[in-house]
Amino acid sequence: MAQLARKIDAIPGHTNYVWLEASQSGTYQGRCAEYYGMQHAWMNFKVTAHSPEEFEQWKTREQSVPSAPDEPLAAAGKELFLRLTCSQCHAVSGTDAIKSYAPNLTHLASRLELGAEVTEYSPENLRTWLRNPQALKPGCKMPNFKLSDEHLDQLVAYLETLK
Repeated sequence: MAQLARKIDAIPGHTNYVWLEASQSGTYQGRCAEYYGMQHAWMNFKVTAHSPEEFEQWKTREQSVPSAPDEPLAAAGKELFLRLTCSQCHAVSGTDAIKSYAPNLTHLASRLELGAEVTEYSPENLRTWLRNPQALKPGCKMPNFKLSDEHLDQLVAYLETLK
């Protein structure tokens, strides 16, 4: 995290901790500084520094559980998400999807980017990602599940409710 004057090396089998403290509120850009293979160039992230009050509001929002979808298409998408292999890697608070091998999707639709900043978040880009993640981010761990258009519609409708 060069903008916040921090770098920490990953050591296999060892959990590292780092304290970042920004002198002013804002969004800071981070880039991976370790070579991990094919995805190295795509390992981007942002750190947002809030005032203590804003942080408490953010924390409360992040700890909230999404409401059950009202729309039939989104409800079918939730059922599909839990029935297919999505829930074997991803977590969504308030559901049976509790795995943490892949990004937590609890508030996916409130994000600004997809795939560690590979593309901006939009329903259209989400659909493209779900159709074939490798097309947007070659070498990513998520395989192409060859979803039908109907399943894509359902999953996008459900994931769009996760704000």
